[in-house]
Amino acid sequence: MIKAESCDIHPEKDKVVLEKNKKRRLKTPSQVEALEKFYNEHKYPIESMKLQLAEEIGLLEKQVSGWFCHRRLKEKKLSKDEAYACARQDLMA
Repeated sequence: MIKAESCDIHPEKDKVVLEKNKKRRLKTPSQVEALEKFYNEHKYPIESMKLQLAEEIGLLEKQVSGWFCHRRLKEKKLSKDEAYACARQDLMA
């Protein structure tokens, strides 16, 4: 009942909520492999490179850009974790 009222009052707001609740689609293993291979050669590809890669593997440029951003964050986190582990070993030795 309350939801029906909110739809009548703010229809645009409900559209945004519905869009945010869409399930994210996982990339196929072949797409991830292509992304990783490209990442190993180009950590910061320019827009045209990302667009071309997106077309080749069947993704949107926005998805490829997001993947590269998250992949760089993952690498940064892994290197910090590794440095922390090495420092702990040095202290225990």
